[in-house]
Amino acid sequence: MEGFTISSFIIIIIAAVIILSLSHQNKKLQQSAFKAALQNSELYRDIRSMISSNKMDVQIIKYIREETGLGLVHSKNLLEEVKVGE
Repeated sequence: MEGFTISSFIIIIIAAVIILSLSHQNKKLQQSAFKAALQNSELYRDIRSMISSNKMDVQIIKYIREETGLGLVHSKNLLEEVKVGE
């Protein structure tokens, strides 16, 4: 019984390390994609056009997510960056 507990604990620790590592890599990829999206003039122009045609933020964020693969938070941040830049 004691061997089972120790081996289970080791497996849980290894799984936690792997999950944290993957989470960190995902965060770095999202940040890189966000920076790339900021530099994409066509995307920027499309977003500005949608803003000026009074599209709802939800629709614009959905468009950003579809075009870039960014997550919800980064897509919302991108929209805010474009709004501030106008």
